[in-house]
Amino acid sequence: MNAFLRGFCAGAMTLVLPWPALPGSAAATTLATAALGCMALLLGRSAVPAGTTAGGAGQLRARPAGAWLAGAAGLLAGIAWSVAEHRSVLDARVGSAVPADAVRLEVIVASQPVTLEGPSPERTGIRFEADVSTGPEWALGRRLRLTWYAPEPVGQGERWRFAVAVRAPLGNVNPGGFDFERWLVGQRIHGTGSVRRGTRLTAAAPGWIERQRVALTAFVAAQELASGGVLTALMVGAGGAIAPDLWEVFRATGTVHLMVISGLHIGLAVGLGYGAGQMLARLCPPLLLWIDARKAGACLGALAGLGYTLVSGAGVPAQRACIMAAPALLMLAWGRRGQAGGLLWLALAGVLLADPLAIHQQGFWLSFGAVALLVIRFGSGRRRGGRLAGFLRAQWSLTVFLAPLLLLVTGRQPLAALGANLVAVPLVSLVLVPLTLAGGLLAGVWPALAAVALTSADAVFGWLLAILSVAAMFPSVNAEPTRWTAVVGLAGAIAWLWSGAGRERLLLALAVGVMLLGPMSRIPFGAFRVTAFDVGQGDAILVDTARHRLLFDTGPGFPGGRDAGATVVRPGLLATGRRYLDVLVLSHADLDHVGGLAGLEEGIAIGRVYASFDHPGAELCEAQAWDWDGVRFSFVAVPRAGPGQPLPDGNDRSCILLVEAGDRRALLTGDIGARVEAHLLRHLAQPVDLLQAPHHGSAGSSSRAFVRTLRPAHVLVSAGFGNRYGHPHPRVLENYRAVGATVHQTALAGALTWESQAPETVSGWRAQAPAYWRTPVASTAGN
Repeated sequence: MNAFLRGFCAGAMTLVLPWPALPGSAAATTLATAALGCMALLLGRSAVPAGTTAGGAGQLRARPAGAWLAGAAGLLAGIAWSVAEHRSVLDARVGSAVPADAVRLEVIVASQPVTLEGPSPERTGIRFEADVSTGPEWALGRRLRLTWYAPEPVGQGERWRFAVAVRAPLGNVNPGGFDFERWLVGQRIHGTGSVRRGTRLTAAAPGWIERQRVALTAFVAAQELASGGVLTALMVGAGGAIAPDLWEVFRATGTVHLMVISGLHIGLAVGLGYGAGQMLARLCPPLLLWIDARKAGACLGALAGLGYTLVSGAGVPAQRACIMAAPALLMLAWGRRGQAGGLLWLALAGVLLADPLAIHQQGFWLSFGAVALLVIRFGSGRRRGGRLAGFLRAQWSLTVFLAPLLLLVTGRQPLAALGANLVAVPLVSLVLVPLTLAGGLLAGVWPALAAVALTSADAVFGWLLAILSVAAMFPSVNAEPTRWTAVVGLAGAIAWLWSGAGRERLLLALAVGVMLLGPMSRIPFGAFRVTAFDVGQGDAILVDTARHRLLFDTGPGFPGGRDAGATVVRPGLLATGRRYLDVLVLSHADLDHVGGLAGLEEGIAIGRVYASFDHPGAELCEAQAWDWDGVRFSFVAVPRAGPGQPLPDGNDRSCILLVEAGDRRALLTGDIGARVEAHLLRHLAQPVDLLQAPHHGSAGSSSRAFVRTLRPAHVLVSAGFGNRYGHPHPRVLENYRAVGATVHQTALAGALTWESQAPETVSGWRAQAPAYWRTPVASTAGN
């Protein structure tokens, strides 16, 4: 059985790798049939009478063969199960050719709405998931992730009629950064959309668990505590209740895991329930006639763990802890002893059986990885030193082991994580969580005492936040390791923990340090590379030479306080070279070009800044020129208006940058329109190899004269897929097609890369990094 479970887990987890394609349903059926065949062989071998073997040696030879068969059966069954579940989600996704206009859908709200910051205080928004019950055939039964600005109040479980502009589940595809399309697959979301208007059809009819979640949330809110959002998150798993600035403090100190309900919290609930059950049995002697104290403790501990898991939303870490706790409590109740490793395998198999798509969640790997480390390193039962020494060793081991994982999934490892966790773990686990749980349990039976518990928890968190705020001032290590450097770093971390020799540990520390190395630049002297990041509706273009980096614009800002600088550009810079910008150019002040500046500045050192508008510390981008590594950079200064005309504002004031290496030329134009294009042609009449389409390919730019004069071989268009502006405009595409130019769109190909030493091709990141979870996009290359 152990071999089958391990094989099943290994098979189900193989789809975490970015395979280019996923087998079809027929292949999954074949794998399942092969697994059944292996099981039949295994059962056939076990049915052979013992006398038919050649004594004990034959039995010893039979056991390994049986284990191999069981493992093979589990492996095939795990792959088949995972493929079938993934295929059911991928085949149901909304296609990229859905109607652009809003469609009428009747939906059931499937999640609690999360508040978003809107473009203005009057236009705040919400984001929620909804299951389509009535609508076009291509939408029926799908789960959509919807946003709605200036909405009416929406509650989970309500039935609504919406007019929705539905979109395929597309995300930005770039080197480094968050893979949104993969996350959507892991959440079983089939499409996204924007609500234009809606009408509530029926009110929610929540179940008992949801009613408790709502009641507990309202009770905490009624106390008007400074840390009410944190206490709500710890009580019912509502992470959206925590303010964004607090999440940043937790990320900067490596304490996010303490504020998300995980195995630690479920384990505390089980432990408290077990102790309360034993105490109740001893305080009530007649009860001992029916059940002994250990069984009473196990029953109440199981109920506490299961209840907390359900109320908190049953995330992957909570599921793992609950599954591990159940057999452990049974063994405690009947006085048996078991191995923690076996329980961990059982929990892993249970989670993968319930939801094999959990492998796409960061919490899955961090949760099981941390527990596996503790089981392997400290599960032997041998204890060196006291409990304090054991706690310190455990925290140190977790910090070393999880550092490569955190760098891989987040690109960030806070240097203050170890010290912050040494303070936060005991304070949260022994004081804050018990007080919060006590407040939740007493809210319905003794509100006054529940309020005291929550007020005490609020004071404790205030002390903790003061400590974490100081720790957050320490810097973080930022890196974007490749898969191979991540494997080397993780293997080095594991071996470091088991090694004792000083020289060996030094070498293993160097292996971990490999993860911090950025990609080696392969750009020769006298050449340059242009990368247009896929930032949606906006621009962020990186120009690399052999030893220098320039960024032209930072991408847009997004609702909810996020921006492309933090989510796309910064990880992209770390993944493609040095984490330092020699020059930053802010072409003009529009939000889709400078909205990512704040997020970029948080983790990237910046040298000089040029802008076309007044910006602190920036120089005007007029008549500036310089040379880097045999490459010439120059801002093209052109008259922005005719005689007697006022100087333009906004788009037409954009910086215009020309990059030249030998006879190769690239022109970055910002958002200039046809009027400035006409002036530009008087100063720049030679063809270019690469052109950034002015103003994302809008109808008011890329005039016929401009295109015919420059005759670009390749044109980069950075615009959002299905954007409401209609970029790029069909007439603009026709102008470029008429001169033989190839148009490349980030919306279709992901991040785009062109190199002056190979000017014939432009490569898109969707093609460079294929993965089966990518949403198919209709290609219009060459249009």
